[in-house]
Amino acid sequence: MDDNLQPQQVVLGRYSGFTILLILSLSGLFISLILPPTWITLLGLITVAIGISNLVSRETDSLSELPSEIIPFTTHIPHLNK
Repeated sequence: MDDNLQPQQVVLGRYSGFTILLILSLSGLFISLILPPTWITLLGLITVAIGISNLVSRETDSLSELPSEIIPFTTHIPHLNK
């Protein structure tokens, strides 16, 4: 945290952040009053599609590229690596 922050800056940041969140949520409320319910359901499916595409496109790392701190402990036991 920055030691140069004044208490007024912290209070201003808290209130401005709260105001922005309030405006965004109210705009979502008014948009939901305009859109038909079926379209709102489809908006939920968009987030699921984004999650699935991120899951599919994630690259898997090989065990040799992982740092030694997170390699499973069984690889460090000689009699188990036969």
